[in-house]
Amino acid sequence: TMFIIGLYAARNHWFDEIPDRTGKAGGIAALGLTGLLVLFGAVILGSPEGADRVSGGGLYWQAAGFAFLEQMIGVMIIGSLLWIFSRRFTTQGPVARAMAGDTYTVYIIHPFVLIILSLAMAGVSLPQLAKFGTVLLLTIICSFVLGHLIRVVPGVKRVL
Repeated sequence: TMFIIGLYAARNHWFDEIPDRTGKAGGIAALGLTGLLVLFGAVILGSPEGADRVSGGGLYWQAAGFAFLEQMIGVMIIGSLLWIFSRRFTTQGPVARAMAGDTYTVYIIHPFVLIILSLAMAGVSLPQLAKFGTVLLLTIICSFVLGHLIRVVPGVKRVL
């Protein structure tokens, strides 16, 4: 849904000029909602059946409230990041410029790369956080390298 909204927003220039007030409000709202989510989680998960009602499935107000807060936080973070990047990061270096053309291809292929690397790391004896960081870094690198190699194939660049 967010991808489709993003396409529509780009065509209609919704985010070309985000007012400072809106960007700051989105960031403050994201922080406030995150605090509310932590408080909500502590109260609900501390109750006897709370964890089951949030993550166990079923139609419970606890699960709906948790899902709503998560999504609102995500929307506010996206909005405030759009504002921050439009104000602070307005130029591209040569590496970013080269990578920019490959981003759509990376968007399409990264799940496959992620799954392959995750399965390859399944038997590796590392702490979970180290394994996560390794797979994250390797997925980013491999996805961009593979995405670039795919786009080098004659005729592919017109589609991707």
